[in-house]
Amino acid sequence: MDNIYSPNNMALSCTEKFEVLNTNPNSPVDVPAINIFANAAWRSVYREGYTMALHGVSLWCQHFAKVQYLDEDRYAYREDNINSNWENSYSAELMDLKIVIDKAQEDGFPNLEAMGRILKARTFLRMTDLWGDIPYSEAFTGTNITPAYDTQESIYTDLISELKLAISLIDANAEDVSLIASGDIIYDGDLAQWKKFANSLLLRIYIHISGVDPTTAQTGIEAIVTDGNIFSSNDDDAQLNWLSDKAYWNPLYEWNYERTDYAASKTLIDLLQDRSDPRLPIYAQDIDADIGGGTDGVETTYVGQINGDTGSGPQITTVSLIGKKPGYTSDQPQYMMTYAEVQFILAEAALNGWSVGGTAESYYNAGIEASMLKWGVTSADVTTYLSHSLVAYDNTKAEEQIGTQKWLALYTQGVEGFTEVRRTGYPAVIESYELPATKYPGLGVPLRFPYPLSESSRNAANYNSATAGIHDDMYGKPLWWDTRTTKADGNARLGID
Repeated sequence: MDNIYSPNNMALSCTEKFEVLNTNPNSPVDVPAINIFANAAWRSVYREGYTMALHGVSLWCQHFAKVQYLDEDRYAYREDNINSNWENSYSAELMDLKIVIDKAQEDGFPNLEAMGRILKARTFLRMTDLWGDIPYSEAFTGTNITPAYDTQESIYTDLISELKLAISLIDANAEDVSLIASGDIIYDGDLAQWKKFANSLLLRIYIHISGVDPTTAQTGIEAIVTDGNIFSSNDDDAQLNWLSDKAYWNPLYEWNYERTDYAASKTLIDLLQDRSDPRLPIYAQDIDADIGGGTDGVETTYVGQINGDTGSGPQITTVSLIGKKPGYTSDQPQYMMTYAEVQFILAEAALNGWSVGGTAESYYNAGIEASMLKWGVTSADVTTYLSHSLVAYDNTKAEEQIGTQKWLALYTQGVEGFTEVRRTGYPAVIESYELPATKYPGLGVPLRFPYPLSESSRNAANYNSATAGIHDDMYGKPLWWDTRTTKADGNARLGID
């Protein structure tokens, strides 16, 4: 079997624009870099919304809860899913992106190289935010089958450099300007949008490290805000627009099309109801709704499912399934990063006292508004919501308000939702109780993804070094940016009704 880090382990496919096809897909002699880029983008976004979200992070950040086959909801992960997420991230998405970058350099296509570097940085960011230390600098160095695990700190440092390099490469006068639109399934070749995306990703990186390296975070965020080239409206959002064609359905819809495993969590429903949040009927279905379509009944009763529940799961008619727009719409876009997230990042930065051109309150309100408008809430309802006693900005509770509202805005973006729960501790309720049937009593929310078992035999020395201090696969050693000292405090929520 080829080593997953080997350049020989390359996967090729076709995607929508997805229409950039090989002349003979069964025997390609060479594949244009733009085709490979489209494939890598599709694979990366799909994986994030499928195996990573549905078998891990969207449950662990408590956006979703399971109604049957409850293993992952109790933190009892499945080894094959962990292996798939690890190995395919390297051998498919990242390997493809390396090829894109190499071919773009050979062909003199700076914009395609920049796009490849931006997606590569985002994919590595996702991986290090799930596992911490991972193979990075030696991951694609030819015959090395036992690459070292770089520290998360060093990876973050290089990702910042990679994104800055990508931004510097973007050139509206370059030869590849007309080419890239044929395979750019994110922005249709709009280079200005790619530059905004890269700068906004830098904001995400800097806010992640604000607790462990505030000087770098502040300097970086202030410089980006001064430059001003970041998301400025929902129109800038980085997203993959799925199709009604079955081959390219939204992955959440693809799962829900044939089975019913997921409901909105009790944590989510409670927070929405407590605030009279108009996103409630969007994020969840009332309990008498027809699953995935049709006309709701006369009731408007919402019941969230407890994460990590006992038993085999509830009757699906007694809990609120995921909303029809996010969960039962085949072409619902999958969000990679949004303007709402950027506003919450700037709200947190302003709360830290950094110079970001606005107040924490103004950015907080703008983040809420952006999220709600994105999901179809009316402006009038947004105004009403902002005056709610639990929502109206309160400087004495601002940190919790920003963290909680950011978590609500990250709905369906499980990887970033899981990162924010661990980084900020909000919503606070997530760490304030013990899952009723957790596999790891007393340990609370996992601190990381477990490393794949294959690494313990294939790359044993480096694996053993990386896992020092970790116990029970996911506990004991927080990620580098996780500077919180409080963890789950026991049984406060056992027996909740």
